[in-house]
Amino acid sequence: LAATMLLVTAVIAALSVSAVSQAVLSARARDVRSADHAIAAVQRVSIAVRDAYAHQAHTVILQNRSHLGHYQKALHDARAALATARPLLRGRDLETLESIALGLEALDENFTTSLLPHVEGGGALLAEAHDRALDLIVEAQEGADRIAAHLEAAARAAEAATRVAERWTVALQLAVLAVALLLSAAVALSVDRTISRPLLGLEAAARRLAAGDLTARVAPERDDEIGSLAHRLNEMAVELDLREKRLLDAERLAGIGRLAAGVAHEINNPLGVMLGYARLIERRDDEAIRRDARAIVDEIARCQSIVGGLLDLARPQRLNLADTDLAALAHEVAERMGDARRVEVHARGDVVTAVDDGKVRQILHNLVQNAIEAAPMGAIMLDVDGDDPQAVHLRVRDQGPGVAPELRPRLFEPFATTKAKGTGLGLAVSASLARAHQGELILVDTASGACFELRLPRSPRPAQGGSA
Repeated sequence: LAATMLLVTAVIAALSVSAVSQAVLSARARDVRSADHAIAAVQRVSIAVRDAYAHQAHTVILQNRSHLGHYQKALHDARAALATARPLLRGRDLETLESIALGLEALDENFTTSLLPHVEGGGALLAEAHDRALDLIVEAQEGADRIAAHLEAAARAAEAATRVAERWTVALQLAVLAVALLLSAAVALSVDRTISRPLLGLEAAARRLAAGDLTARVAPERDDEIGSLAHRLNEMAVELDLREKRLLDAERLAGIGRLAAGVAHEINNPLGVMLGYARLIERRDDEAIRRDARAIVDEIARCQSIVGGLLDLARPQRLNLADTDLAALAHEVAERMGDARRVEVHARGDVVTAVDDGKVRQILHNLVQNAIEAAPMGAIMLDVDGDDPQAVHLRVRDQGPGVAPELRPRLFEPFATTKAKGTGLGLAVSASLARAHQGELILVDTASGACFELRLPRSPRPAQGGSA
């Protein structure tokens, strides 16, 4: 905007320079024309005065009145020329012109009173009158020459000033044009840097998003409308990515649900029969047979646990929300899990929010159980953070080996586990329950061990009748 305003200012300056220069050139041209007109008028005065004297001289030479009419006409023309020249002269030139006018009148008076009465008689009086007329005409011619010389000098000065003004006009216009061109280049570069390039970046990111690349982002380098648009585009990309992941999770859970329903129907009945026979065998007196029967019972229970976990993961989560003290809930879970080990609970801030306490207890139980299994000799830290006005954060930390990097991308997927006897459904079910609360379960990066954080919003809006 500043560069554009400067460019507009430069254009206005160029127009102003042109207007002022044109006015100066017009004034100089008027000065030259005025000088030329004044010179022409003075020359007419000089010619008319000489004509008047010439007819006086012919009258003296011919010693008759034959040129008297011509003289009267020349005298009239001289007076008219003087009247024309007066408005065109100023200062000393006008004073000199008035002296010429007085000389003309003296010349006429000398002719009328001294020359004309003695023209036919001649003599000394005629010669004396003629000498006086000659002095007057010489004085008038010299005055006319002085005026003409002064006016010519003024005309030359005006012409020189006109040429200087023309050169300055051209120089100023070229300078203003150069400034305007530089400002135009600055505006073009500024528009390219601040508008065109960011818009091209936004267009490229939008094209990638439209092509399905939900990782496309724009670096919001500016704090203006385009930067705000970049922020909105990035937020939209994040939201689209989350929605796509949720849709994929929903599709996967729906498939698992269909599979789980079929597995439960086809396997639960045979497992129940097998479990019944195993219980009967377990009652025999033979210790070896009882030991084998107990192993069969354990494995059947594990199969039933897997089927139950699949059903829990796939079925829609219906929540019974009530205000719950999450610190008290964390202490309860810690007491139940802390048989031979110590689970430390720390709470701060407002930790009361509306949740389904049974579902949250299930999540915490699973996280603490995993921590105990990962670090059987280390302490387990369960932090309940209520300082965030938007949500309550529950973190479970252990001092174990942490989560392997290759497992992190699919950590919350079903059957993702490194345990020899684990089903790999605990974290998947816990993440599903967190999403049902409109919260999330994430793995937090730590220097050592593993840290899982459960975020529960203070005003959850769970989906009714749907799976998370």
